[in-house]
Amino acid sequence: MYNAILQLEFRSGAQIVGFADDIILVGVAKHLWQLENQLDAAVSQVREALGDFSLETADHKMEVLLITKRR
Repeated sequence: MYNAILQLEFRSGAQIVGFADDIILVGVAKHLWQLENQLDAAVSQVREALGDFSLETADHKMEVLLITKRR
């Protein structure tokens, strides 16, 4: 069941990385608003896929980390 989540192909271009029972969504964009849109779409797609297995995300455990080369 977990493999189905890890093998999702995101329409937004995001990528997924899994470790144990955690997943990370990675997005790359030039502008912050593009990144927000990209990752919002990816999160929605993951939630939909989890719902197919009667699972849901633990929103209180979600974290966002922005890494940028801008100063």
